[in-house]
Amino acid sequence: MVNNVLDSRKVEMGNLEVHMGAIHTYDVFSKIWGVNSELIRKKGLNGHLKIHKKVPKSLLLDPYRLSQVLNNLIGNAAKFTDKGSITVTVNFLPFDKVEDACFEPIPYNDEEEPIFEKDEALPYLTRDKNHSDTYRILSLSNRHFKSRGLHVPDEPVKGVLKIVVRDTGCGIPKDGLDQLFKKYSQVSKDPSKRQMGTGLGLYITKEICIRMNGDVRVYSMANQGSTFIVCIPTSYSPVLLRLSSTPDLEKIKIMKLRSIVADDVQFNGALLSQYITRLEGSVAAEIRNGQEAYNSFVKNYRDGNPVDLVVLDLDIPFLDGRVACHRIRTFERENRLTPCVIIITSTYLSEGMIDELLDKDGSYKANSFLLKPVGFDAFSHTLSEIFSTNSE
Repeated sequence: MVNNVLDSRKVEMGNLEVHMGAIHTYDVFSKIWGVNSELIRKKGLNGHLKIHKKVPKSLLLDPYRLSQVLNNLIGNAAKFTDKGSITVTVNFLPFDKVEDACFEPIPYNDEEEPIFEKDEALPYLTRDKNHSDTYRILSLSNRHFKSRGLHVPDEPVKGVLKIVVRDTGCGIPKDGLDQLFKKYSQVSKDPSKRQMGTGLGLYITKEICIRMNGDVRVYSMANQGSTFIVCIPTSYSPVLLRLSSTPDLEKIKIMKLRSIVADDVQFNGALLSQYITRLEGSVAAEIRNGQEAYNSFVKNYRDGNPVDLVVLDLDIPFLDGRVACHRIRTFERENRLTPCVIIITSTYLSEGMIDELLDKDGSYKANSFLLKPVGFDAFSHTLSEIFSTNSE
C-alpha cells in the first residue's frame, strides 16, 4: 500500500522509474509465486503458475516493476475470490510490439460465455500429457522451477511477454470495467473488501505497463470470474546465460577462495559472505563502500595475503562498483599481478552496461554480472563457470 501511494505521486509528477535490465526469467517468477502462492493457500483456493516452455530463460525486463504488477493482480484476485482457483499463465509471443492481437482470444464471447483459450483450460488437472509437454507448472506445494532444460534461443529475438491472471471470483460489473484502472477506483459492492485497499493498485499497474510500452486489459463476467492480461514487449538476452549446467562445487571448495565482499546493505553482504563460507572459502573483509573495497584489496596484497575473489555491488557509495573494479584492475596491471575474479551485482542493469563491464578488452574486465537478489545456485554456477574457463 505504501509503495502504491508513493508511486501514485511519482506518476502525477511524471517520475515513475522503470529500469529494464537482464533477468533470469524463471527465477523472478519463482520468487513472485513463492510470495503469492502463500496468499492463495491461506484463502483455501487452488493455484497454479504455468510458463510456456518457449519463454526464454533470460529476458530484458524490470524485475521490481514486474513483481509489483503481479503482486497487485494476484492480490486482487485472491481478495475477490472465495472459492475455486487462481491461475497465472505466461507466454512469449512473436510480436515486435504490443497490439490487439496479443490479447486474443479474449476469455469471453459476445454472449458472455466463458471461452478460455484451449491451452488455458486447466488440462493439467486431468494430467494431460500434451499440456505438461507445453508448460512448466508450479502449484501451491511446488514453488521453484528446476534449472535444467530451460529454453535458450539460438539467437537474439524480440517478442511480447503475455501474462494472464485468471480467477473464479465474483467478477466485475460491466459498468465498473471502464473505471477499474482509474485512481482510487474500487468497484466492489462489498464494503469489507473495499476497505482492504487504497484503490491505487490497478491504477499503478496500468501506469507501469504503459511505461514499459505495454498494456493491461481486463475481461470479466459476473459470478464467473475475471481475467487480467498483461502484455509487455521484451527481448531475449544472452548476457545472463554464461552458466554451466552443473557446477563443480568440489573444485571451488578445494580452491579455498579468499574474498572481499562489498555491499552497502548489510544483509546482502552477509548473505554473500555466507555463500562463500558454504563453498569453504574465507571472507577477508565485508565492506560497505567501494573505496574501502579497493583499499582492502591493496592492503591484503601488500600484507602477503592476496585476494582471489571480489564481489562488488554496482551502487555502493564513494566509489561505485565500476570505478572500484577499474581501480583494482589498474593496480593489478601496474604490479603485474594475476587478475582476481571480480563479480558485479545489481538490482538492475542494461544489457549494454553489462557487456561493457564484461568486455575482455575493456577497462573494467569484470568476470561476471549477477542480478540481485543473488541466489546460492546462481552464485556457485557463476564461480564454477569462471574457474572452468580459466583452467582451459
